[in-house]
Amino acid sequence: MLIQEARDCFIRAMQLGWASKPQKISIPGMPGYKAIPFRDGKFYLLDLYSKTKDSAKSTGTTTIWHDDNPIWIMHYGGFYKEEAIGFLQRALAEAYITNRFIGGRGPSLFEDDQFRYENTSVTNDFSRFRGREDVLKKQSSEVMGYHEYWGMSLV
Repeated sequence: MLIQEARDCFIRAMQLGWASKPQKISIPGMPGYKAIPFRDGKFYLLDLYSKTKDSAKSTGTTTIWHDDNPIWIMHYGGFYKEEAIGFLQRALAEAYITNRFIGGRGPSLFEDDQFRYENTSVTNDFSRFRGREDVLKKQSSEVMGYHEYWGMSLV
């Protein structure tokens, strides 16, 4: 029951999170990181991510706590070219607003006139998951970015 409630919390948080361009906070002692907090009753979620100014590489960790006890975690990392970021946000939002969990990222497939998003989940259960997402230019198949991801329940 707790894991299902954590999944519900994750979906609600992501609907209001990075894909919807929320207010971000800085983390003291962690320059270069931004975070998006979300609280729902006894649940607290923090999506913490960083992107170096020296490249397009990025990484992040999303953690869910219940009564101040960490119960779930997701890690992700890779790179995205700046011109693909808006499309990536739309792809992620598509999964979250339709209440789909595919490794905590976007749908299996999402396209517009310019880009194609593919999410290949090797293991896909909220309690244990791993996979990779890619954004490609539709005309040339040029890789515009990717994130590898993995996570699991801690309870």
